[in-house]
Amino acid sequence: MRASVAKSPVSLGLLEHEDALVVRRWLGVFLRQHNRAWVNVRGLGWSDAEIDAQVVATDLVTDHWTWLLRAAGRDSSMVRVARVDGVPVGCVSASARLDDYLRTHTGVLDWVYVDPSARGHRIGTLLVDTARTWMRGRGLRSVVVNVLADNEPAMALYRSAGLAVADVRMMGSLQGTDDVKA
Repeated sequence: MRASVAKSPVSLGLLEHEDALVVRRWLGVFLRQHNRAWVNVRGLGWSDAEIDAQVVATDLVTDHWTWLLRAAGRDSSMVRVARVDGVPVGCVSASARLDDYLRTHTGVLDWVYVDPSARGHRIGTLLVDTARTWMRGRGLRSVVVNVLADNEPAMALYRSAGLAVADVRMMGSLQGTDDVKA
């Protein structure tokens, strides 16, 4: 697909039920990457097979696909799919929420994903810019996103959109912490 991405125009459209096969595959990759990172820092020692089994057993992909479909139908959120020759190559979901601490409305980049075969063609930039335009159209003045600490390509994308690290979420195991003094 890389050659067609380089030569064909990218179109943006609404999330459609017909996108399920591709987007659910992306969600599976995304969820497995995140769960692997969280399992590792929490010292759970799960194998890749155990992580896969957990994603399947808890129906995480279906939960997230259903969430995307609902988000696509709300006024307070948006979901767009980037396509090349009618084939999905990326997706963005964004929403407007009340910030828990500042108590102001802010834009949230809920999910950005670009198919590996389409990376390096500025599709991520197009998706983030589309979300930011949607946010500005709703009068929002700020944006937040969560990203895995070792996902440097995503960090670079968000930095290029003017975002900066403001805080860090830390996780760890409680095993062997009994001898830690407060």
